[in-house]
Order: sequence, then C-alpha cells, then structure tokens
Amino acid sequence: MPTIKVRSAGIDDVNECAQIVVEAYSTLESNDLMFPNESKSRNKLIQGRIDQFTPHLLQEPSDPHHVTQYRVACFEEESGAERTAALLRWSISTVEDSVSNDSDTIVDAAVADKLALLGPEYVNVDIFRAFRLAREQKHIQWFQGKGQHIFIHTLAVSPNCQRMGCGAALMKCMTKEADELGLMCYLEASDEGKPLYLKNGFEEVEKMFVQSPTDGQSFTLTLMIRPAKKQ
Repeated sequence: MPTIKVRSAGIDDVNECAQIVVEAYSTLESNDLMFPNESKSRNKLIQGRIDQFTPHLLQEPSDPHHVTQYRVACFEEESGAERTAALLRWSISTVEDSVSNDSDTIVDAAVADKLALLGPEYVNVDIFRAFRLAREQKHIQWFQGKGQHIFIHTLAVSPNCQRMGCGAALMKCMTKEADELGLMCYLEASDEGKPLYLKNGFEEVEKMFVQSPTDGQSFTLTLMIRPAKKQ
C-alpha cells in the first residue's frame, strides 16, 4: 500500500480539496436532505468550495493559528507522485460572552449564499436553515465565554480512498497540534465519522436534532468534544 503523507494544503490543492469535500459529503443523508438533486448541481457545489477555500489558502499571516488551517492526506507512490485523498479543515475559535452578530443574521447570510450559488431548485431552504441555526446555537451553548478551542469544520475522505488510514492520519496530526496548544476540540459528527473520533479521544456530549419546520424531514448529528491535554 502506498505511504500516507500529511502536509499543509496550498493554493495548488484547492481544486482537489473542493472535489474531495463535495464527493465525500454526497454520501451523507444530511447532504441529500439539504441539497436535493445534488448530482445535477455538483459542479456548482465544487465551485462554491473553491471560492470558499481560496482566500484561506492565499493568506500568509504572521500567526498561522489566526486563520483556518488546511491539512491534506496524500498517497505517496513509489514514483514520488502524490494522490490527494482527504482534507481536514479547522480553526481556533472563541465564542465571546457578547456575540456581535445575531445567529439569525449569520444563518440568513449562509442561506442567501447557497441559494445564489445553486438556485432554489437545489436547496431545501427550511432544513438547511434549521441546520445552520442549530450549529450556531449549539456552538454558543457549549463554548460561550470558555476561551479558545479548536473547531473542526471538515474532515472529508474521497469515497474511493476510505478505510485506508487517511482520516486517521489527519486526526493524529490535528490532535498533536491541539495538545501542543493545550486546546480542546469540538465537532459535529455523522454516524459514519463517529467511530474515528471516538478512537482519537473525542467524547459524545449531545445529539443535535435538525428538522425542517415545513415537511418534517430530519437528521441527527452527534456533538463531540476532545478535552484539552493537561500541561
């Protein structure tokens, strides 16, 4: 089996990173509910991810922990060539006691962006909005006023590279950095991803139930926290 290599992503990786995320998410029940007919809008979803990732990958701050971090897992072939197989995206987050932006305002902006990208026929607005609102509210509930923590936005493994160790390699890299910083980690896990997180020190703290207020469609994610390593 080829060697798995973990490295920071650069702007040259943006297309592959976007494609991996869209392909990986397409297998999730939550994605099917929020983005009906996703197969017909896949190119737009990929372009949306490219637009989202590009500004982050172009930034070169003096303190790299002030921006979103991107790590990729690659298969390193004997020839020296690399095949990118997975992406982990995280940032150091702080939820202040006084939240400057109202959750509804943040969520409405996210919905508007998705509608502008895909069009109304490819977005179930009610359940997508319910998801984004639940995410904002749960993040505030668990971390308001508790200082810095690592928020894991995305762990995506290309469907044809799953169960080959890529996700585990990325998690090992990220948790090592978290322990060096002395920070706890937080994420929302699908049923498919939960076993990997449990193996890497995450604990289940709550279920996040997301339901459309109009048609009753729903899905559930597991909120998980990895405690900070004591220094």
